[in-house]
Amino acid sequence: MKKLFALALVPALSACMYGNPPNYERYFGNADISKVDWTKVDAEASACQYNWLGFIPTGNQSVARAVEYGDIAKIAYVDTDTVAIFPLFVAECTNVYGEKSVEAKERDTRIAEERAERRARRNAPAETDAASEYGIPKSE
Repeated sequence: MKKLFALALVPALSACMYGNPPNYERYFGNADISKVDWTKVDAEASACQYNWLGFIPTGNQSVARAVEYGDIAKIAYVDTDTVAIFPLFVAECTNVYGEKSVEAKERDTRIAEERAERRARRNAPAETDAASEYGIPKSE
């Protein structure tokens, strides 16, 4: 049993199991975010992939999945985050920033209006009480 555990631990501790591509900095490290028009960015979404014990991946880290989660119509900037407790757990997330789709904006506006109406009804003074509802005159 000890030999089996040691055999499974060797690939998990090696760099061959998990790592960034050799040109990682060339592709992702030199982004100039000063060129992003942040005034137009009104949506943010993340898609994550989790890796357990170095060889059990779960989730989907794609930009397409993050765009789907956030209802983003126009992408302004893409970022990645990695949290690792190597070799036990690694979480890699792709963060997408951009403009919401028209449908998402309309849905958010409709939901906000419905919530405002419910809040107004809840806080409004009661126009009728139980007695007047059943035709019983109010006693003064």
